[in-house]
Amino acid sequence: MTGRLDEGSFSPVRRWLQLAPRRPWFSALTATVGAVVGLFGSIFSNEIKRAFPFATGDDFIWQAAAFYVALFFFGYLFRLQMQGQGQALNESSERLERLIRTLPP
Repeated sequence: MTGRLDEGSFSPVRRWLQLAPRRPWFSALTATVGAVVGLFGSIFSNEIKRAFPFATGDDFIWQAAAFYVALFFFGYLFRLQMQGQGQALNESSERLERLIRTLPP
């Protein structure tokens, strides 16, 4: 045993992460998460301001921590969406290029 995880066990997750960002519902999900994070940041803006810089222990403010976790999650979803759209664009342009090459001069 080499100590590494079997990559085959992650293949369904990896496949989902490659295909889901190309679906229309993923864009809606990303926009919704962004709106909810913005609303959360607006509601708890005083707590977020008071929590900077972060401190653990008695002064820990969960609203600020939850906001930043949600913000990073939104950023990750946005990144996945942009990658998916870029891949879809590349595939469609390659398909168009193949089609044009088959046309007579």
